[in-house]
Amino acid sequence: MRIGVDCDGVLTPFSYSARKLPWLLYLPIIFIPSRRTMTEIVRKWAKAGDEIIIVSARPKELTGLTKLWLRLHKIPFNQVFCVGLGEGVESRKLEIAKQQRIEILFDDNECTVRVLRENGIKAILFK
Repeated sequence: MRIGVDCDGVLTPFSYSARKLPWLLYLPIIFIPSRRTMTEIVRKWAKAGDEIIIVSARPKELTGLTKLWLRLHKIPFNQVFCVGLGEGVESRKLEIAKQQRIEILFDDNECTVRVLRENGIKAILFK
């Protein structure tokens, strides 16, 4: 199964609101803890052979830093997409979900979940 997982608010214990800053100022995000329960679930999915695709609203420039954070927390992933915050984030996540043939996506944003469901993608609101 191809499983999409949002990062902030799903893999981390809180949502993260990024602003347009030089990427060096984002370095402290590597110290954000992971949400233990969801981390263990993602590990089980990966061990069972599921593909894990991270679809985050973090700025695209944070893709490398996000991959580093995932590796530091031993969270398995096949691909990482940072689509950026702001207007249209739901549409950008939908586009990635369609392109990557994601079968189910876990997100903490109600609008994103609604848009995905309206377009035929199974989405779970994670709180």
